[in-house]
Amino acid sequence: MKTYIYFIRHGIAPFSIEHERAGGTSLSEKGKLDAKKVAELLSNEDIDVIVSSSYFRALETVSPLAELLKKEIIPYVELIERPIVSLNYAVSDEELLIGIEQSFTV
Repeated sequence: MKTYIYFIRHGIAPFSIEHERAGGTSLSEKGKLDAKKVAELLSNEDIDVIVSSSYFRALETVSPLAELLKKEIIPYVELIERPIVSLNYAVSDEELLIGIEQSFTV
């Protein structure tokens, strides 16, 4: 038996950590259209579980798929933005990769 995991990046939406924590900013019209396209593309896959970041824009992105498949969305706080030092700190790709790997180490 094989398990497939589909990663979906959230649709286009203005981003602000403050907005995300206060209920979020709705997806742009393009983001909403893209979310519907993703739902159509994945509608015939045998998807058992839908997991999402707890951020509003991520939940709104997978909502059309969840509705189409009649599945509950399981939100995971652990999937939120993970800044390494700060969101405005420039680092090389190598440094960023090391930081990401370290951020997932328990």
